[in-house]
Amino acid sequence: MDRCPSARVVRPEKVTNIAQDADYDATLDELTRLNNELVEAQRELQRRKAELDRASARMNELLGMTAHDLRGPLGSIGSLAQTFHHRAADRLDDTERMVLERIHHSSERMLTMVEDLLSLSEVDRGGLALDRQPCDLVEVVRSAVGFSQLVAAEKDISIEATLPPDPVEVVADDAKMEQVVSNLLGNATKYSHRGSTVEVELSADDDRAVLRITDHGVGIPADELDGIFAPFTKTSSQPTEGESSTGLGLAIVQRIVRGHGGQVEVSSEVNKGTTMTVSLPRGPDGESVPADA
Repeated sequence: MDRCPSARVVRPEKVTNIAQDADYDATLDELTRLNNELVEAQRELQRRKAELDRASARMNELLGMTAHDLRGPLGSIGSLAQTFHHRAADRLDDTERMVLERIHHSSERMLTMVEDLLSLSEVDRGGLALDRQPCDLVEVVRSAVGFSQLVAAEKDISIEATLPPDPVEVVADDAKMEQVVSNLLGNATKYSHRGSTVEVELSADDDRAVLRITDHGVGIPADELDGIFAPFTKTSSQPTEGESSTGLGLAIVQRIVRGHGGQVEVSSEVNKGTTMTVSLPRGPDGESVPADA
């Protein structure tokens, strides 16, 4: 039988190559589509992040302005209530004295909250101004302990400080560092049982100064320790006598300590107590070492 001269034989391997080329083209088209979607998603993510950053900046600015405006009136309310209580004590009955005491106590509590908000707003705006000068950390701790003992005495809590006999010089903002120690002592007092002891220990070598504040109170659950330095975070542990807490104190402590190139660590056990450890770098002649050193 004669073969048709125009007929073309298609070999099997040629069919396979055509199919492979089609699969390759389809795969390439799909990868291109996915890459385009990824690029668009990344652009959208960047846009959303920019919006969140602007909103956060506006919120911090508003927070700072509001807290600043509240500080004056709250301070006046507390001072006036205390003055009136002292000057008219012999003319007040028990109910009137109790009302004035509550006004003073509430204004002081709100003023503390406002000061915490101002500090946090200042830090989050990148405006943590540190007036770093050579200072004696022993005197900073001793001053904070003295003031904190007045509050601790209301719960019959004793603050026992073990301090080096010689000065521990660092280059730091002494007011900010006293705020750190006071915040940590305030927390220790809040979560300690009446009649217990809070222990303060300061030690130093040529490289670092280490401050440990230990209470024997309610402690913090292990699964909650990682989040205690986040602003407005409160653990399931409760102050022993219903004291209030803004959830800002430890966030401020961490930011100030990091601003000095230091670190804050916590160890705790439920119903046994908590130890907060602040480590600050020291260099020659008391110079602070950079945080990334």
